[in-house]
Amino acid sequence: MKTQLFVILFLTCILSLTASGQSDDEDFSAGLGAGLDYGGIGINLSFFPMEHVGFFGSVGYAFAGMGTSGGIQFRTNFDKSTSSYRFYFTGMYGYQSAILIWDAREHNRLFYGLSIGAGMNIMFFKNSRSFLSFGLVVPFRNPDYQNYVDNLFSKYGIETITKPSVVNTSIGYHFIF
Repeated sequence: MKTQLFVILFLTCILSLTASGQSDDEDFSAGLGAGLDYGGIGINLSFFPMEHVGFFGSVGYAFAGMGTSGGIQFRTNFDKSTSSYRFYFTGMYGYQSAILIWDAREHNRLFYGLSIGAGMNIMFFKNSRSFLSFGLVVPFRNPDYQNYVDNLFSKYGIETITKPSVVNTSIGYHFIF
């Protein structure tokens, strides 16, 4: 499922290269950061074939393995002459939770699912070719996560597992190409 999602995302981006209605000078960006939309601690690549609609994919280190995510982003207008920020809304499928057990690494596992979020991109200088991105992401966790935790408690006696946050934060720094 994960591989199919990224193949579809990649093909959509390639096909969109010929789309009309290109955005301003911010069609493609690459960012380093931390959060679900960075696959943990990783890189986020964004492509906007239209001014307000874009796609992203990410890969990162999620402590229990390699986290990936991909999705769509809707952003508001951005006029560099009057403002230095832009709001966005996002929907994605990808890494949401990690079970990391230092003494029993064979039980480490990543969980994937749908998430939605909103955030803000901030440019610090007029005509800047980079921006800082802040976001809040709400994952819709699959019941598999809780079933796995319950299984660790009952079958293996593992008792201390920190519950994942209901709302996750995201921060990254992007470079525009």
